[in-house]
Amino acid sequence: MSRSSSAGSLESAEAAEESISRAQSDLDCPPVARGGAQRDSRLKQGMCLLGGRLRKARGDRYTVEELASLAGVSSGFISQIERGLANPSFGTLVKLAGALDIPLGVFFEGPSPRGGVVRKGKRRRIDMPGDLVYELLSPDLQHNLAMILTVVPAGFDNSDSPRSHPGDECVHVLEGSLEVHSGSSSVRLETGDTITYDSSIPHWWRNPSDSTTRVMGAVSPPSF
Repeated sequence: MSRSSSAGSLESAEAAEESISRAQSDLDCPPVARGGAQRDSRLKQGMCLLGGRLRKARGDRYTVEELASLAGVSSGFISQIERGLANPSFGTLVKLAGALDIPLGVFFEGPSPRGGVVRKGKRRRIDMPGDLVYELLSPDLQHNLAMILTVVPAGFDNSDSPRSHPGDECVHVLEGSLEVHSGSSSVRLETGDTITYDSSIPHWWRNPSDSTTRVMGAVSPPSF
């Protein structure tokens, strides 16, 4: 991959994130509750923020019907997502990001931390159905590297929506097991194992175990 294509991908990610993040201050999303209701309220807040970001990304470029046609998703479902009433699957989010020609990572909720320090309780995240969670460990997508913590639920399999994006990925398994499939190759990783691969080749993950897997990954450029 050439330097110019890498730079173009980075600039695209920067522009998309800067534009979409402006929507955060305009959203009236519920706060995260404390105690036993915290999990449900976090999911509701995440759905609200995600809906606002999707609505901002669509903007005046496409009608809901046009985006639905491009992404292969029903217009009614897109409308529900934008209103914070539905939480799309990983595959659906990939389709929407592809149709809008934006990195998947711009859907991370929350403002970018200042000063390069990301506190544990201030990580930007995406909560997906089935307890799949992405947390952005780096401040934003405006640098040459993005660090992401992924909580992969037991049985997770996204072989129906493989990802491909410019750059390289390095994946380290903090806890559990993970199958990484890239092109025609596949490898099973266990706790402490690490793999680096060309992320421009279609790739997907599977958690073959009956336990949650925690993965730390680096993506350069941040085209996640």
